[in-house]
Amino acid sequence: MKSLKLTIATLVLGVIACSPKANATDLFATTQLKSESKLELAQTNLKDAEKYFNGGNTKTMRGDYQGAIADYTKAIQINPQLALAYLNRGAARIKLKDYQGAMADSTKAIQINPQLAEAYLNRSFARIQLKDYQGGIADSTKAIQINPQLAEAYLNLS
Repeated sequence: MKSLKLTIATLVLGVIACSPKANATDLFATTQLKSESKLELAQTNLKDAEKYFNGGNTKTMRGDYQGAIADYTKAIQINPQLALAYLNRGAARIKLKDYQGAMADSTKAIQINPQLAEAYLNRSFARIQLKDYQGGIADSTKAIQINPQLAEAYLNLS
């Protein structure tokens, strides 16, 4: 229904803007309506991303890691800057022993938010499983630098 409203609004705005009698006030109103429609659409998208993110968390808690990965992927498709979705998808991939996928997700989470200690922790674990011990130690060390209270990071160093 929202897409229908958006289509109708866009159609009406196009008619106003193309009208030979359109003046600056009409064009301003048209621009303002377009901006409001974009804001409404962005807010709807964020709510959808949050819904899938929360669904992924619920599925993770139930042990449905494949379902969680699917939900986190949908959240990422809606909002590619959602670092926590990459983080949690990486953690689910670790549970399924997809260490390459976990490393990729952790790296993307770090690119988005370099202060996300848990992403370094996940990547450290994946690297250790792939026998990249130096990379694992470097990531655990970085996680500890960011958050000295992250006990799991110390375990990866032992």
